Amino acid sequence: MSGAAAAEALHARFDEVRRSEWTRLGRKVSTLDEAQRQAVESIVTQVVHALADRPARTLVATDEPGLGQLALRLFGVRLEHIDVSAR
Repeated sequence: MSGAAAAEALHARFDEVRRSEWTRLGRKVSTLDEAQRQAVESIVTQVVHALADRPARTLVATDEPGLGQLALRLFGVRLEHIDVSAR
C-alpha cells in the first residue's frame, strides 16, 4: 500500500470515529441551538483533522514499503470498514 493510500485510509478512519462519536454523544449537544452545534462540530472536525494530519503527511513523505500497513495497524484501521469517498 502506498503512503498516500495509507494516509487517505487513516484520515477516513479518524473521520469515521468522529462521526460515530458525534452520533453517540448527540444527546449531550441536543441542548445547544443549531449555530452552537455547528460551531462545536466544526471545532471537533478541525481537531480530528489536526490529529490525523501529522502521521498522514509522514506516510506520504516517506512512502516506505510496509510503513503504511504498520501505521494502519497501529491506529486500528481495517480497510474493509473504511469508505475513503466519505471524506
